[in-house]
Amino acid sequence: MQKIRQNKMLQEVIQLFLSGNSALNTLVNGQIYPVIAPATVTNNYIVHSGIATPVYSKSGREYDEFDYSIFIASQNYSDNNTIATFVRSIIEFKLGIFEEIKILKNEITSIDELYSEEDQAFLKRIQLKIIVI
Repeated sequence: MQKIRQNKMLQEVIQLFLSGNSALNTLVNGQIYPVIAPATVTNNYIVHSGIATPVYSKSGREYDEFDYSIFIASQNYSDNNTIATFVRSIIEFKLGIFEEIKILKNEITSIDELYSEEDQAFLKRIQLKIIVI
């Protein structure tokens, strides 16, 4: 149960970080979603989610290590890069205690780009490694 709670709490914290930035909200028209976007969503928007791996020692659970992804979809490449720059400045290296969880590590591990013909959208995935206790 603790793993599920930590995951939900981290999603809530990431949501607060992203939605709390007025410039980013303007760029995506407030369309920032945990896990999945509604089927009716239009570009520009952000979806974020993570997978937690608990790390244990002899004394019990030490921390949770998250592979966290932030997906950005936009109609043009320039907007996609601008949104990614905002997201990176808001999220990267953000450490401390937020909403009852302590973030010990928060680093970008990769940034992927592609274009979806089906969605007619430029897509970017920012992958982070986040350690939470």
